[in-house]
Amino acid sequence: MEAKIKNIFVLVLVFTAISTTTLWLITPDKGGKTRVIAGSGNTLLGSIKTSPPETDNQDTTMTQNSAEAPESGVPLSREEIESTAATEEVDQQARDAAAYLALGIESYKKEDLQKAISHFQEALRLEPGNSTAQQLIAKVSREAKVEDSFNNKEGTHFNVKYEGGESDVAGHVVAIILEEAYHKVGSDLGFYPDDSITTILYSATQFMDVTRAPAWSGGIYDGKIRIPVGGLRERTAVLEKVIFHEYTHAVVHRMGGGRVPVWLNEGIAQYEDGRNEGRDDLFRYLASAENLVPLKYLEGSFMGLNQNQAIVAYGEGLSAVKYIMDEYGMGILTKLVSSYRDGKDSEASIKDTFQMTYKEFQESWIRNLKKRYGS
Repeated sequence: MEAKIKNIFVLVLVFTAISTTTLWLITPDKGGKTRVIAGSGNTLLGSIKTSPPETDNQDTTMTQNSAEAPESGVPLSREEIESTAATEEVDQQARDAAAYLALGIESYKKEDLQKAISHFQEALRLEPGNSTAQQLIAKVSREAKVEDSFNNKEGTHFNVKYEGGESDVAGHVVAIILEEAYHKVGSDLGFYPDDSITTILYSATQFMDVTRAPAWSGGIYDGKIRIPVGGLRERTAVLEKVIFHEYTHAVVHRMGGGRVPVWLNEGIAQYEDGRNEGRDDLFRYLASAENLVPLKYLEGSFMGLNQNQAIVAYGEGLSAVKYIMDEYGMGILTKLVSSYRDGKDSEASIKDTFQMTYKEFQESWIRNLKKRYGS
C-alpha cells in the first residue's frame, strides 16, 4: 500500500494525461498573406488542466513521546499539541485519499468502472476538497452511464467495446483495422505495445457526452481510443485514418512515457494516418504566414482550440514531423520520441537529437518550409 501511495501522483498524471484528438478539417484559404500572432501562447492555447491533490510528502511521524519541542526543550502548550494532532490527522486523511485514488485508477484500467467510482468517492469523502477525485468521479461516471451495457470483444492486442445489435458489424470492422494498424505503425516506429489497448465505439451523441471533445474532433486517445462510428456498416477510408491516427497516439504515448509534446504527437499521428501526402496547399498556407506559432506554445492540449486555431496547430505539427522525416529519417524521429521517456524536456531532447537548440530547430524547419513551399 505504501508503494501505491508514493506512486499516486505518477498514476494520476498518467490517468489525466493530455488527450490527443483526430482533426478533420478542410484546407484553409490560400488568398493573401496570413499573419499568425504567437503572443504569449495563451491566445492560441486553451488547455484543460488537472492537478493531483496537494499533500505533504514530508515525514510527519512524531519522534518523541513527550509534549516537548525537540530543539529548544520548551514544553508545548495545550493548543499547540491539539494543533499538531489535528495536522497529523489531516495528513493521514490525505495519504488515505491518495491510496483510494490509486485503487480507483487500477480498477479503471481493468474496466471495472463502478468500483473505480466507488474508490474515487471514498477519496473525496476523506478529503472533501480533493479536486482530482471530483474530476475523476465526473469523468468515469459519464463513461459508466454509456458503457456499462456495452459488449466487450477481447483480442490479443485490443479490447473493443461497443453497443450490441447493429454495432456488432462496426466492432468487427474496427477490430480488423486495429490489427492492421498494430502491424503497420509498429513496423514504422519499431514499437509494439505489450499490453491490450481498449478501444470504445460510440454514437456521435455518446462520443460528445463522454469525451466533451471539440466539435472538430473525429476521435480521441486519452489512455483509451474513443471513436464515434454512428451506424457504421462497412469499412471506409475515413475510418481507417481515424483508427491509424488514434492508435499512433497510443504507441507514441508508450514510447515517450506520456511526455511527448502534443505538436510532435499529433504530427506523427497525421504522418502515420496518411495525411502527409497531398497537403501542399496546407504547407503553402503555413509558408506564407509572416509568423508561425513557436512550437513551445504547442506542447499542451489542443482540446481548447477553435477550428481556425486547430488548423494552424495541427498543420505545424505535421509540417515539423515531415521536415524531420525528409531531412533525418525515421530513426532520428523515433530517437527524439524515446528521449522524452527519460524525463527530458523538449529543449534537452531536441539538443540531444539534433545538436541544436529548440529555437534553432524551429528556425531550420521554417527555413525549409519556406524554401519548399513559399512563393
